[in-house]
Amino acid sequence: CPAQQNNIQILFNTAYQSLSLSNAIFGIVLDIIGPRWCAVSGLLVSIVGNLLVSFGESTQADGIALIVGFALIGGGGMGIYLATFQFSNLFSKTALPCSVISGLFNCSGYIFMLLQLTNATKRSFFSLYAILAALGAVASFILYPMKGVTKAEPYPKIAGWSLGCATG
Repeated sequence: CPAQQNNIQILFNTAYQSLSLSNAIFGIVLDIIGPRWCAVSGLLVSIVGNLLVSFGESTQADGIALIVGFALIGGGGMGIYLATFQFSNLFSKTALPCSVISGLFNCSGYIFMLLQLTNATKRSFFSLYAILAALGAVASFILYPMKGVTKAEPYPKIAGWSLGCATG
């Protein structure tokens, strides 16, 4: 149906544009608040997006939650993506972690193919994805460096439970 096709185009175009815009925004954020908070804030944005998609309606009259939700998922993903390159700098050989991170991000869209499983529902899938993003936020808070890393150390320094920012 043409109306559905138009709405799908709006949904995916908005999500893609959000991803592109977030690239610039999170690039600035990374310099200001550092890799840890860039990753965590990106995942928090993604959690909100997943919950909007999970509980949003997809009727002809009311699809704004889905549009905004997918935009937030795409945009939030860029926060974690950019911060992971600083994370990979914690290692003396950065090629493998950097290529794995980049490859996983580029293939992450395939996870949506799980929606084709017989018992998969939009609500359960995106709620589970929000939980996964929350676990990633906790892991990022623990593992990611507070400030940008410019050279590898013999033993990577992980800031642990410090709550500061890159500038503070």
